[in-house]
Amino acid sequence: IQELPQLMVSFDLFRGYTAFGTQRLIEQGRVHELAAGHVLYSQGEPAQKVVLVLSGEVEHYVASRGREIRLGSAGPSHVLADVQVLGEVPHPSSARAVGQTVIVEARPGAAACTEMRQSFVSTTSDRRGGAPSTTWTKAVAS
Repeated sequence: IQELPQLMVSFDLFRGYTAFGTQRLIEQGRVHELAAGHVLYSQGEPAQKVVLVLSGEVEHYVASRGREIRLGSAGPSHVLADVQVLGEVPHPSSARAVGQTVIVEARPGAAACTEMRQSFVSTTSDRRGGAPSTTWTKAVAS
């Protein structure tokens, strides 16, 4: 866990941060080491935290008619549940660790949550070559 601040600096999401800055984010959030199969959140639950995948993989899936339908996965540097937390809507899908996975989570209102959100907006804007989406602009402004 001591190497996590330096790992985060390598993510595009935290371009321009120092290891000291990412350490501060980690301290304001909560780091969890998850075993394969650990469910981070379930479809329909209220979104209560933003999750940053530090290592490993998290898969998204929905349950329908007694079956699971895999929607995709997220690896290191991906932020999960951000839109649901900002919009105060339930999770549209479930998420679980595929293998050994390390995450940092932040609750709404925490400085770590705000900084992750702002970093995401900045990175998204850079990739699009312009302003971030209206949803993100409103979220950061609040």
